[in-house]
Amino acid sequence: MSPPSSPVDLTEQIRLLRTENERLSTLANDFSLLGMVAEKIASASTPDRVISIALEQIASCKGIEFCLFGSVNEKEITITHSHATSHPLAATQPILMVIPLPTASIPADNHVCSEEEAEKILAIIISISPGMAEIIRSSICLIRRRFFGEISILILADTRPRQELLPLEPMMNRVADIIVTRLDSLVLHESLQTVNRALETKVKERTTKLLKLNDALQHEIHDRKKAEMGLRDSETRYRTLVDNLPLGVSVIDANNRIAMINRTQAEWFGKPTEHFSGTLCYERFEGRHHPCADCPGAIALRTGQPAITEREETLHNSQQITVRIRTVPLPNGNEPPTSYIEVIEDITELKAKEKKQLRFMRKLQHTQKLESLGVLAGGIAHDFNNILMVILGHAELAKMTLPPTTPVLGNLVQIELAAKKAAALSHQMLAFSGRGQFVIEILDLNRLITDMAHMLEVSISKKAELHFNLSQELPSVEVDATQLRQVLMNLVINASEAIGDQRGTITISTGLMIADQDYLEGSWLDENLEEGLYVFIEVADTGCGMDPETAKRVCEPFFTTKFTGRGLGMAATLGIIRGHNGTIRVNSVLNKGTTFKVILPASPKHPIVAPQNSRQSTPTKRSGAILLVDDEKTLLTLGQDMLQKLGYQVITAEDGLQALEQYRANPDSIVAVLLDLAMPHMDGVETFRELRKICPDIRIIISSGYNEQEIRQRFAKNNNFEILQKPYNISELQAVLTKALGKNHEDHTRI
Repeated sequence: MSPPSSPVDLTEQIRLLRTENERLSTLANDFSLLGMVAEKIASASTPDRVISIALEQIASCKGIEFCLFGSVNEKEITITHSHATSHPLAATQPILMVIPLPTASIPADNHVCSEEEAEKILAIIISISPGMAEIIRSSICLIRRRFFGEISILILADTRPRQELLPLEPMMNRVADIIVTRLDSLVLHESLQTVNRALETKVKERTTKLLKLNDALQHEIHDRKKAEMGLRDSETRYRTLVDNLPLGVSVIDANNRIAMINRTQAEWFGKPTEHFSGTLCYERFEGRHHPCADCPGAIALRTGQPAITEREETLHNSQQITVRIRTVPLPNGNEPPTSYIEVIEDITELKAKEKKQLRFMRKLQHTQKLESLGVLAGGIAHDFNNILMVILGHAELAKMTLPPTTPVLGNLVQIELAAKKAAALSHQMLAFSGRGQFVIEILDLNRLITDMAHMLEVSISKKAELHFNLSQELPSVEVDATQLRQVLMNLVINASEAIGDQRGTITISTGLMIADQDYLEGSWLDENLEEGLYVFIEVADTGCGMDPETAKRVCEPFFTTKFTGRGLGMAATLGIIRGHNGTIRVNSVLNKGTTFKVILPASPKHPIVAPQNSRQSTPTKRSGAILLVDDEKTLLTLGQDMLQKLGYQVITAEDGLQALEQYRANPDSIVAVLLDLAMPHMDGVETFRELRKICPDIRIIISSGYNEQEIRQRFAKNNNFEILQKPYNISELQAVLTKALGKNHEDHTRI
């Protein structure tokens, strides 16, 4: 336990508690005063009322006997307000006076005067105005610089000793701040009202002037409206004209920013015209990150003259077009041009026509050359045969009249053999000219090749292997069997000679295909050949191959790469094929091998001839339908026939829009879609996407003349489909359907 406190300690503690209590009471009183002053003067609407309320509250709450308030400047002190309670001079209130001051008696910048400066002010007041000495002998002087530069003074006077008033000074400083802040607020408010009234006056004056001007403007507006209507009509006509031109038109500035683009060009990119405004032309039109090196617009701006160029462009639907771009600099007064007009013309069809015309002219020249040589060869062969007939006849007569033992008989035999060789050459020239004697009959191409198999095997090199890859179902052909055997023998012997002393393979294949005009134009003979169904014989070897220049001339008469050759073998082959309204294609890679493809029209008079080892005479009936989509009616009909031969039901559509309608109408019966890539209205890419939206797992086969890499690039990441390249035969069609639908597809009713 702690020892008990002494009476002295208790007395000290009580005194301390009382002191603390008094201090807290004083603080409470001070805060009460601040709250009351702030609350009272907040409702006062004039500076006089603010000061009067503040002085009353100070006197009432703190017992101050005499309160003075005024203003100070460099020259004088002006007392404007006073409030007295019990001061001896209370009878003389209110006190209003002006007290001159010496120069530089007031602090210049500080917001609050220091105690020494306040004492200095009081001393000045007492010295200059002795009548105030009794009032402010015991007082507190507070000075504040206000927001507007004016300086306010608050003097608190009392008969009590000044030492008793000094503890009130911190509190009075806060009160002085509140008074000054409220006075500044009122002055600011009054200033704002003054400014507002001035503005209202100016507005009224300006309104009067505007009303006077309004009448004048109405007439001008009326005139301008007429002019604007004329301009709008002109703009509408101009815009309608530009938007409906079959040309892309745009205005581009020197910074490559697009200022205007017409609807035609915007539609090429699949966007509205607003999409291009203010964008960079090389980003929007070319997909580049930097300006084009050969930009015709830059050339036009630099030279001040129109510039023209041609280039390939890609539309929003991945279609490739050829365009002619013409740029014309726009006049800019006497300054250099800062923008140009770009006019873009789609010349794809024109270029295609020019290309086709050039190809046609080359083909025509080539055909005329072959025709001329054919006429020459035919004429020579005809006369040559007459001469040979004389030689062979007389040799035969001589052999019959001379005895067998005569030594001349051997010479006659050699003459006869040489004449027969010459006759064989004559026959080849006749075959090249297309004037040979053909005995046309309906043949099964596979059977003809099978019958020749042994003869072909003994005719080739011992190091060459002969393979057969014959299509199981082929239409018959109308050909001369003897002439076709000669063609096949020529091709196989050439393949064997290309292999030479090395080991290699010769493969003979047959098949059925649909050949379009583009495919036929790539062959040696395409005059008067129609698109349609063709049977082909393909002879491929793994021999030495040919360079492109040699491959171009391989069928020319008298052209040969053999030391002992005469250059008539392939020419005769070409003549025989021409006589059968067919054609031949050559594909060769140096040191890799060569493929000759003989293409003959399928006979429309007879059904497909089934092979001898076939176990059934009719195709398997399959469940489900194939949706065949192609814009070429001939190919659509041929494709339908091929699919029906394979046992499928067929639903046809001539474009993408019809395909979507057919699929929506037959969703449960269609098991796969055979889709052409290039079509009007809606191409294969867009049709593919729309079909996948309807049925995400639908089986789709893309049919096109493009190679596989080009086709897959068009579909980006959507590569879940099969590809059937044109031209194709029935076996290739069957193989891709089997792959798409599954090997065991016999009873599919829905995919």
